[in-house]
Amino acid sequence: MKNKSDGLIDLIFSEINGRTIAKRIYHEGNSRVSSNVHLPYENTPYYFLINTGGGFIEGETYEVNMTLLSHSHVIVTSQAPTYVYKCDNRIETGQKVSIHLEENSFLEYLTDEVIPYKNAVYSQETMIHMTPTSTLALIDGVTAGWSEDEKDFQYSSVQMKTSIYMDKKLIYNDHSFLTPEKDDMRQLGFFEGHQNYNSLVVISHLCTNDVIEKIKEKLSTLQIEVDFGLSTLEKPGFILRTMSDKGEKNRKVLMHALNIFRSLVFELPELELNKNDHYFK
Repeated sequence: MKNKSDGLIDLIFSEINGRTIAKRIYHEGNSRVSSNVHLPYENTPYYFLINTGGGFIEGETYEVNMTLLSHSHVIVTSQAPTYVYKCDNRIETGQKVSIHLEENSFLEYLTDEVIPYKNAVYSQETMIHMTPTSTLALIDGVTAGWSEDEKDFQYSSVQMKTSIYMDKKLIYNDHSFLTPEKDDMRQLGFFEGHQNYNSLVVISHLCTNDVIEKIKEKLSTLQIEVDFGLSTLEKPGFILRTMSDKGEKNRKVLMHALNIFRSLVFELPELELNKNDHYFK
């Protein structure tokens, strides 16, 4: 039985004298972590998670572990979408993400969407433990996939589960199980005629109803061909879901909402994830 990941990332961040530093950056296998990318208008550490193979191969497993100690703040994103290559033997490809947020920490985990190839079988599980005073901003998504004949939804299955716990109590559980071989992905409740789905989850005791209403107001003025909806959560925060024909359009809406939140709550400048401008070591 396989007991070692094909790619492992382990990150720990701490706060010292008002600045966040990387206490541990470890990677092995097909996974890498960029050096700290300097942001022009803020000092928040900014790291990219990199897959050296360009994508996940059938049967591979990947693991990402992150811990933010008290009062630390970091931005972590993926270098590119998660490409899941064909699984002609129906052997599952998987990734597990484990995140721990201590008191007054703030994680912005902003990943690109999953792009499953024809016949791909993929499972992704994200488990997050946080405290009542920590803040989380999480972006992820999935597309209609890729195939040589350019037809949509040719993958076998994609399962994505996100569970968020606060003081060991489950406060958010999102489980998507997409099986194009059995279900029509164009129907209501699935992709509804679109090719790209992305979401933003924000959980923070600082995310008041007034903040959410201001985000809704500003989103309503956007002139963009994206179907989106914002819902409040049981704990202070919200989830913003987007669907369109392009992931770039979805991310524009999500980043607009995130930047409003950053500005209103933390007085932080606008964050632009222009990854093509960065050099990766």
